Amino acid sequence: MSLTWGGGAAFIVLCHLAAAGDPFLGNWTLDPARSDIRAGLRVTIEIRGKAFDYSSGGIQYTALMDGEPYPLKGLSTPASVSLKRIDERTIERTYYRDGAPVSGATLTVTPNGRFLTVKSRRLDPEGKGRELISIYQGAAAGAAKDPFSGTWDRNPVRTIGNSPEGIVFEAFGDKGLRLIGGTHEYSAAADGKDYRTLGTIAANSVSLERIDAHTLKEVWKDGAKTAATVKRVISADGLEMTATVTGITPQGDHFENIFVYRRVTH
Repeated sequence: MSLTWGGGAAFIVLCHLAAAGDPFLGNWTLDPARSDIRAGLRVTIEIRGKAFDYSSGGIQYTALMDGEPYPLKGLSTPASVSLKRIDERTIERTYYRDGAPVSGATLTVTPNGRFLTVKSRRLDPEGKGRELISIYQGAAAGAAKDPFSGTWDRNPVRTIGNSPEGIVFEAFGDKGLRLIGGTHEYSAAADGKDYRTLGTIAANSVSLERIDAHTLKEVWKDGAKTAATVKRVISADGLEMTATVTGITPQGDHFENIFVYRRVTH
């Protein structure tokens, strides 16, 4: 047995500040493991004068935060949006169709500026609806250089076993990591606790342990059962990552696969 690691997909988040000091400014990346929905994987927010400029998943608008409706672009039917600033770190948003409110949201940035939480709800005629939560990480979160952060391509000559063509690691919070692949991903703190994984049928959770700055241990689990253990080691020059995957097949046989990756970007 081996875990099936998807290939290729990668993105690099860059932070752009249009007006220094506003906590909403910059680029935000969805944390799918902590979010109810996966739409809008990236959000870009700029402030132009008094206007709030928002772009995500093809949706775009520019609006003053005065509670008045402004055109909403990117939908198949005409729509509008209104914004009202509650305080420095909180904005209330309402979407409208044909002049009637259809969804509301509260956007909040954490005091440390690391995370943007969007609590959205589709409104029924009585103005109520189920709340869905999306959590985004700012480009500055966990910004300290991490040896694992970056884009990595597989070295097929030195790889034993089925592995992806490429993977991406991003710093996540304090010493945590986000792994992004074509079919699977996780966002986890390095605290030994189990965090939800997405896109793999071999495991539904993973825990991380930092052995040292260049060594990471992942334990992938299917329920309470360990599916595989991955030890990742970054070379001293930071240009190569070796992942040793060990586990037991359903037939009770031990296996060991070695994946070697070359750094593409930091």
